[in-house]
Amino acid sequence: MSKKILSAMLVTLLVFAMTDAMAKKLSVEPLDFIVAEEISPGSPGRQACYVGNLNSAAWAIGGWMAAPETYMLAFDPSTTCSDCVLGWQLTSVHILLQTDAACELTMRVDLEGADYLPGTDCTYPGPEVCLSELYTINIPNAGLWDIGLPIDCECAYFDYEYLLSVHVESMSCTPDLVTDDFPTDCTSWNDYGSGPFDLVFNYSFPGNLMIWGEVECCDNPVTNEARTWGGVKGLYR
Repeated sequence: MSKKILSAMLVTLLVFAMTDAMAKKLSVEPLDFIVAEEISPGSPGRQACYVGNLNSAAWAIGGWMAAPETYMLAFDPSTTCSDCVLGWQLTSVHILLQTDAACELTMRVDLEGADYLPGTDCTYPGPEVCLSELYTINIPNAGLWDIGLPIDCECAYFDYEYLLSVHVESMSCTPDLVTDDFPTDCTSWNDYGSGPFDLVFNYSFPGNLMIWGEVECCDNPVTNEARTWGGVKGLYR
């Protein structure tokens, strides 16, 4: 079974009850089993790798999503893309969501440089590096879905930490978020209009968000001088 770009791919069928998303209250259920679809390799002559949360999914979080809002995951590209010698280039961002019915969502994704909370080494959402187009995703029925959205980013250096961001602009249902079973502070963030909140530290999420990206190796990273001053300041803290 092949996956088409901008199509949400059904992985397995799991349905859970959901509560009022605007209340921002958790409804946590364990996932039984997920077989993640393998992502196709990158362009010929380039070695593909992946960044973000590459753990197995474990929990469905119901009654939480309430568009418009943004979900972010902090990561260090050097931990999983060490075979890329000079630079790395983000080509798509994925998120796992679970629905109990057909659903239409409008979403975009971006890559952000990491900032840090004052006086700490806590990775915090920082300046935008690149932003995708706005996409409409049509999910045909209930199930657990891998939603992958293309993004066109320039070649980046490994010397910084970054965040993958998923902006949910609108939705006709209330999907469940999906997490792994390894909660860590300063990793999974949610901004629903009041600034970013740490989902593990502030809201006791049972794991980190299942967000990851597909990467290609590249040879000409964008220099720091080519970034905006806000980006340079954020990345050098």
